[in-house]
Amino acid sequence: MLLRMRRVLPLLLFAACSTVTPSKPPERTPEQQQNVEEAIARGEVRMGMVRDEVRRAMGKPNRTSKTTYKRRSATCWSYLYTDIYFDEEGYVIGWQSAVG
Repeated sequence: MLLRMRRVLPLLLFAACSTVTPSKPPERTPEQQQNVEEAIARGEVRMGMVRDEVRRAMGKPNRTSKTTYKRRSATCWSYLYTDIYFDEEGYVIGWQSAVG
């Protein structure tokens, strides 16, 4: 029984973590994808980016939380002066910045 639990527990943890992983990036034209890659290189965030792209642009967030943004359930990634909001599928739906 204990051996069986040792095999099942990692699978359960993997399943729980996999629901947090954002959807794959939306289908984009090559030009749109190039614009996203250029924004990432400049450390900028764009609407429709997924979590992985934001992490590449901004780094690891200081804090994450569940919240409501414009009357929608959202996940907030907080950085020093910026909060980035993701919808339930993991796409950027907006941000607020304390700097200009």
